[in-house]
Amino acid sequence: MDVVEEYLWGPLWLISSYKNPALSSWVLEITRLLTGVVGWPAYLAAELFVAGTFAFVYALGRPEMGERRALAGTLLLTGVYYFWWPTIEFNQDIAQLPFWAGAALAAWRAVATRRTGWWLLLGACGTAALYSKLSSAVFLIVIAAWLVFDRKGRATLTTVGPWAGLGLFILSVLPLAHWLVLNEFEPLSYAVERGNHNAVPVLAFPFSQMLALGGVLVILAIAGMYRRTPARDPLSEGPVDPRFVRYLAVLTMGPIIVAMAMAAFAGSGMRPMWGTTMLNLTGLLVICLASQRLNETALSRIRMSAMTLLLAVPAGYAITTAFAPLVIRQKSFLGTGEQAPYLPLKRSWPQREIATTMKEIWAKGTGRALTLIVGDNWTAGLIATAMNPIPLVYTNADRIRAPWIKADQVMREGALVVWPDHGRGPPPPLDLLIGNQARHTVKIALPRFPNAPPLSIGYAILPPQEARR
Repeated sequence: MDVVEEYLWGPLWLISSYKNPALSSWVLEITRLLTGVVGWPAYLAAELFVAGTFAFVYALGRPEMGERRALAGTLLLTGVYYFWWPTIEFNQDIAQLPFWAGAALAAWRAVATRRTGWWLLLGACGTAALYSKLSSAVFLIVIAAWLVFDRKGRATLTTVGPWAGLGLFILSVLPLAHWLVLNEFEPLSYAVERGNHNAVPVLAFPFSQMLALGGVLVILAIAGMYRRTPARDPLSEGPVDPRFVRYLAVLTMGPIIVAMAMAAFAGSGMRPMWGTTMLNLTGLLVICLASQRLNETALSRIRMSAMTLLLAVPAGYAITTAFAPLVIRQKSFLGTGEQAPYLPLKRSWPQREIATTMKEIWAKGTGRALTLIVGDNWTAGLIATAMNPIPLVYTNADRIRAPWIKADQVMREGALVVWPDHGRGPPPPLDLLIGNQARHTVKIALPRFPNAPPLSIGYAILPPQEARR
């Protein structure tokens, strides 16, 4: 769903949508312009952002921990749930990952070296993180607090560097701040709304993050890191500065605590996936705390465990995609929360067949190019992103979700209205828009799953104004 939405918003070059700031949609639009393709570049972009995160984490740990301990701390991240299964979907959470890690590296090195370049990098990473998702503010708050309370960090505030970085950050986020004020902070309202649906209580959020670290705990067990006594031959890379350990702990626990406080103040729950970027530094922190138990044997086992995960997770995803086309009573995409009939998993929907069928129906009914589609982001988005150029999508006929649609645009240009047909007709907003135009249903088979029930797509054609006359 998120990938489809980002592709829909990319050609519009939005500053922000009603959900989140739009950096992830800019990335996908750039990949579309460079490759001329919608699809595989999104998956490649997601993995490149993860790889960039690993690179920043390693670069942060290497000078302070040594090459091999930094490698072990980075490889442990392969056991964090957020770094494997969810990375198939390039969205705002994935887009934040390298910028949080980059900001952590820049802040530490800026204080250590007092070089203005590191401060400017901190400002740039903070800007990019905030344009990825507003929740990045919690990380920036924690970094600012560390700079004030750390003795060496506080001493740098009398130099030019911090203020140059802050100036770059403020100038860069002014367009986003202006958009938020004009649009009454819609993304924050959306976050609170999401926090009230399919979320966990605030106090349960840390436990959900512990579950996300389950793979790390398994890797540590395989590596024999739970022994009570230090290893006989630990890696001899010198002691780790306690101040660096505190820095990792503050930047790991701080955002979780600040986010919990904000959610409690807003009276909402918290979605476990909000922790995606909060565990970037856990691998380094664990290795710092258990460095006396890390030897060559443990490092070798961590390396092998990481390589196994990097092969096993894609294989598992491929198997489930190939052999699990259905899910029991998947929720409808109409935003009603009602239970829908059996539907294929989203990754099993035959986009090419759906788009081709609907384009042919539109062309036969109007003889015109399709420039506007009305419907839910998933169904309408699958059709739109299979076309070149990508037509506009009027999401659920809701001007708040699609403010770029003009008041008379549907009447003037005409539109194809689509929805997943569950035998109940279109949802109320679409039904009102369709008016007295005929409603139809088309059945679309799943080519890879011939025994599965076909998809039912409801549609209506709203002819352009000239054709109505």
